[in-house]
Formats: sequence, structure tokens, C-alpha cells
Amino acid sequence: LYEHPQGSTTVMPCPVESHTNADGCAALFGGKGDGEQCPQITCPKALGVTMKLVCMGGCCPTCWAPDHVVGLDRHKALENPAVVDPAPQAPTTCSGVRCFEPICAEGQVKGHVEGDCCYSCVPGR
Repeated sequence: LYEHPQGSTTVMPCPVESHTNADGCAALFGGKGDGEQCPQITCPKALGVTMKLVCMGGCCPTCWAPDHVVGLDRHKALENPAVVDPAPQAPTTCSGVRCFEPICAEGQVKGHVEGDCCYSCVPGR
């Protein structure tokens, strides 16, 4: 659960140790002062429940509520011939993901990026 700086409602970046991609967050925040790095959001009420600001691997907090409170259609029953298995190199946290076969532009090839669940298009070698 995200906690605002003491005495403030300014939304600040999530702790660095919680970032999935710390280098990406550093690039996003580059040159921005406190209070300018993240969107200044407040969480809405959904079905009478106020969502919570949480840090879940991203650079900035996002609004969240458990699925049993605010249901989300995850399309688990979706039958789609374009769905493929996750990359064999995918982290164990990718269990249950639904990946699609990438269609790569010229100069790009199907490849795996460390930390990703699914294959994506990467520069050709």
C-alpha cells in the first residue's frame, strides 16, 4: 500500500526496490522534480469502494482494488487461435498469462526480452 509523504498528498514514485525496471523508471523521471515524476491522481470509488494507491512493480502508484471487490473480466474463457504459450525463459510469475504471436516489422524478429512473459519483436541480428 502506498503512503504519501508525511503531511502531503503529493504522489511520489514507488520505492526503487519495488520497480520491475529501475532503469526505465530512472529514464522516465530524468530531470523531473519531486511531485512532477508521477501523475497526481486520487483513486475513485467503484461500486461503493474506494480503490487504494499501491506500488505493484511500476514506477508510480496505481489505483487498485481486489477482484472480489471490483470484478475484472480477465477473458479466461477466451478461445483464440492467436494465443500462444509464454516464452520458456519467462519468469515464474508469468503463470496464467495469455500471449499472442508477435507480427514483426521489417528489421525486427521474434525474440525474448529478459523479464518479459511473452515473446516480442526485437532488432534483427
